[in-house]
Amino acid sequence: MEDLQCLKETMPEFQKMIKLAPYDVEKTLPMFRSMAKDVVRHKERLGGNFAIAQAVAKRAQRECMKEIFGPQGIFVLLKLSKETNAKRIEGRHAGGDPEVMKSMITFLNGLYDTYEDTQPGEENCITVNIGPDDSREDVMNKILKQVDELETSKSKVHITMMMMTILLGREKRREYRNVRWQSHV
Repeated sequence: MEDLQCLKETMPEFQKMIKLAPYDVEKTLPMFRSMAKDVVRHKERLGGNFAIAQAVAKRAQRECMKEIFGPQGIFVLLKLSKETNAKRIEGRHAGGDPEVMKSMITFLNGLYDTYEDTQPGEENCITVNIGPDDSREDVMNKILKQVDELETSKSKVHITMMMMTILLGREKRREYRNVRWQSHV
């Protein structure tokens, strides 16, 4: 029932978003939070690793979902030029109605303009650049490579912090963490 109420309250903003009209990002956050809880529920039920396809245009929306996901969620933003987007749509829908394809390209390009790229300091979020000649397999390999690099870099930070504890002791590590935290605020 809670999810139904959330949907009812946030739907007007989603309708604006779909129409590419200005919308209040804050009013969409409860729905993204609800989606994140649902993803976690299914992950706990099914176990393992999996990917969710969901458009999350704004950093504020990604951040509210990360509050639910914790460190296990990684956002992958696919970045492509409007020309690349058009070429990919035409390739996937070849033989379709040209007017429908044209309106689909126009809509998706307009939607693309509303997206915020990965921003400095945004954790667990990567941007994958897609070229006009990249196959689906190329895109998948780029995603997997960047996710692997992200996981590796997180491991290095963890190892560095462990080494600091061993070398400097707990008090010095706390001092370092406080200084580092204040520099990010």
